[in-house]
Amino acid sequence: MIAYLLLRLAKRLNSLKILDLRFAELVCQRLFMRGPIAEIDKPPPVNPSKSEPKFSIDQLWFKYA
Repeated sequence: MIAYLLLRLAKRLNSLKILDLRFAELVCQRLFMRGPIAEIDKPPPVNPSKSEPKFSIDQLWFKYA
C-alpha cells in the first residue's frame, strides 16, 4: 500500500500522463539509475553518427563452415 501511494504521489508531482501500471514497470526497470522522474517514459538519446554493432562485442562470432 505504501509503495502504491508513493508511486501515485511521484506521478502526480511530475505531471506524468501514463498508466499507473506502466509507471510502476518503468520505475522497477530504472530503480538504480539516476535521472529525473519526469523523463522516465522517454527513450534514451541515440547518437545517429555512431552506428550500432550488429552483435555484442562480448559475444563470440558464430559462423557456418
